[in-house]
Amino acid sequence: MDEARADDAREARAGGADGARAGGADAARAGGARAAGASWAAGPSWAARADEARTGEPRPGGAARPGAPSRAGRLARAAGWIGAGVLLAGAGAGVTAVGTGAPGLETVTFTRISCAETRTAEGGGVWHCFGMSAAQIAAAEEDRRRAALDALRGRPSGPPPVRSTRLSFVAHDGRKDPAEVTATRVGSRWIAHAPGVVGTGAALLLGGCGALAAGLAGLRAARGVSQISR
Repeated sequence: MDEARADDAREARAGGADGARAGGADAARAGGARAAGASWAAGPSWAARADEARTGEPRPGGAARPGAPSRAGRLARAAGWIGAGVLLAGAGAGVTAVGTGAPGLETVTFTRISCAETRTAEGGGVWHCFGMSAAQIAAAEEDRRRAALDALRGRPSGPPPVRSTRLSFVAHDGRKDPAEVTATRVGSRWIAHAPGVVGTGAALLLGGCGALAAGLAGLRAARGVSQISR
């Protein structure tokens, strides 16, 4: 009888210990779940998380996303896009104005075109050709008349000066030189009115407009982030 009572006591103690351990584990799990829920509730809302993912800037009470650019960095990048856009648009407008002979620019039509260049046979734009304006043709005729008179008087002069103008980017069909070329003066060079010149100017102008649009969009986004962070 004594041995039976001792066995019953040991079984009762073992069962109590197992129940205590199971109850402790359940309580710990429930406490952890309540702590996680409290932490989630205390964190930023879904809207705040979405704004942080979109802008990289923290909402009030939130932390910045690691590696996100700051407002100053966004402003600097937007300013860079705007500066590049202004330069490209200005260059494109200038090239287009030269290629079309905008008012206010010195524009002359040349004849007697000579394109002695290896690329002439390929067609398209030729880097260098030579032509004569009406004033140069008249001056050349006067030089020849004066040279003939000097020869009759027995006072032969030297060879007449070469009166021609170097033209750049002349459109050529690859077979024969054009009859006439209209060109605009830029510094000491004459740029021919050719589709390639106008196309280059239009491409630069479009690129500049795109860069300006990207810069203005970045500037607007940076300002929006600044207002949100306040």
